[in-house]
Amino acid sequence: MHDDAGVARVPRNISSFGRSFPALPSVLLFFIALSVLMAQTSFPRVEMSPPKALRQHLEALAQALRARNDSALPAAALRQLTVILAEEHPERLTAQVQALLDPYCLAAVHINPQSRVKVSRGPWPAALIAKKSVTVLVKIHNEGGVTQGPAVRDLWHERERHWLELDLRAPTGKHRLTGQPLEYHLLRLTAHATGKREAVLVFDVGQGTQDLGFRAELPVLFTIVERSE
Repeated sequence: MHDDAGVARVPRNISSFGRSFPALPSVLLFFIALSVLMAQTSFPRVEMSPPKALRQHLEALAQALRARNDSALPAAALRQLTVILAEEHPERLTAQVQALLDPYCLAAVHINPQSRVKVSRGPWPAALIAKKSVTVLVKIHNEGGVTQGPAVRDLWHERERHWLELDLRAPTGKHRLTGQPLEYHLLRLTAHATGKREAVLVFDVGQGTQDLGFRAELPVLFTIVERSE
């Protein structure tokens, strides 16, 4: 995680990763936690977002997460989000929510002023349990003020016989962006296979919005284990 200055720090209780994925071997959990810490040091940060609009968005996000039973966010993180929203420090809100929520992001989507989209890998470990859905976050830095909702697809969907289901939505349940610089959308993942499998996630906000050089494509290697009854 990060402190208020954006410096990476080790989570106080790294065993919380184990509680999120109890079916995974302890050695694998160690390397997952290590990869999370490494990813956080390079995850893109948004410097400032209008506090009032960001607060409204985060309140909707918190409500949506409370209503789900498949969220990757532990209860402690959701409680901390509630605490942050109750504080009267609007100048700190942008930094605080990113430090809290970024570890649960699979990807960060950047929309530049020309509405071109590129994507980068987030800190959340790509570890799934077969036939069990999990909802993670996608961070969106919207410099273009775009309001059309982002879409995601797996580039290898046909070739891999539909092993991964993707559903990306705003906290309100709609496929829309607020137009504000920072927001988080909910990405529901469901795997129908086990083992190590790669997906190439492609993000866009409409036809012709992908960035040059295929930077809207994100290869992700997932580790999927059997569901324990």
